[in-house]
Amino acid sequence: MSRSAPICALLSCPRARPASRDAGTLFTVMLAVLLGAMLLTTASAQAGEEDEELTATEILDQVRAHYRSAEMHAETGRLIYDVEQGRDSFIVERPFTVRFQRGMYLLLECDGAAGCSNTKFGLRFAPHETTLVAEGDAIRVAHDPEEADEEDLERVRRLASRAADSHADPLTLNLIPALLMPDLLDRSILSRMINVERRDDVNLRGTLCFQIEADDPRGRPINVLIRQHDFTVARVRQYADPPTRSFGRTDSVRVTYTSQPQNPVEARNMQEVPAVEVPRLVTVREVGPGEIRIRPALRDGVFADDLSIDELRARMHEVADEQMRLRIENNGIRNLDSGQTCLHRDLAVIMDEMQRQARRIRNR
Repeated sequence: MSRSAPICALLSCPRARPASRDAGTLFTVMLAVLLGAMLLTTASAQAGEEDEELTATEILDQVRAHYRSAEMHAETGRLIYDVEQGRDSFIVERPFTVRFQRGMYLLLECDGAAGCSNTKFGLRFAPHETTLVAEGDAIRVAHDPEEADEEDLERVRRLASRAADSHADPLTLNLIPALLMPDLLDRSILSRMINVERRDDVNLRGTLCFQIEADDPRGRPINVLIRQHDFTVARVRQYADPPTRSFGRTDSVRVTYTSQPQNPVEARNMQEVPAVEVPRLVTVREVGPGEIRIRPALRDGVFADDLSIDELRARMHEVADEQMRLRIENNGIRNLDSGQTCLHRDLAVIMDEMQRQARRIRNR
């Protein structure tokens, strides 16, 4: 046999059979891929049909079920305030963070709407204690998880709700935290909406979302976007009561809550539970059940209720010119124009404390 014989043998007909088997294998693989693609297309079409068949109520039910069963959750985002006052308008954005581990903690942090250094809103629920930061004050309430007093917890809930309303927005507390812990917090805003209807789906930054429109209990419109792949809240937009302490007199305030999921970090014990951030000049006060209240502080950290009426009046003269003082005396803090939001916040604290002390003197 010549040296070329082995080559001829390799290329001969008898040796062509493996190629046939390879071709058959290739055909089988291609057929399997084609069938798989057809099945995926059919499944996607069926899923799309099922999504189209979901009503707004069914979507919201799945949202509540998702958060109620979540063992861990984390997200960051922004509260965007669209403020209108007469012919003027302006936009303010503030960041927030929500972190949660079932049975361990709920942590909520949000920069105050006014943007002042001491108006940060923070809340941490844990089995053994609750920490609340607001109004330039911070309190920590210890409690026994086995013997938690419902009345004490209700005080903390009410206090946290008022603080969220005044310094951030009700959405910070009444949206994700209320969905995650419905037994501890009041019902989520999603459970209190009326006239709920599903609208056309929306693509929000590359994520397909269900769109739901409704009214709040006062009849104001709410727009909600729900991520279709996991039924989490992507955005909520609603008109809110103007937070006058933050923005002065306003005609309307539209608040947009927009969030991005984050990777949650598991705490293996209470020592690893993250602490709520406390602003500079603010000291965390340890309080008992009968002392669950926030003491509003001014920007320099001084508690307003530590000042006499004369000292409060002197403070007001320091931060407000004569024209502004006259307007405050005639119309109150709520009729100030928007602009210097931190100034308005201090004036509001001063005026509230002056009125509180005046009522106490009258009632003696």
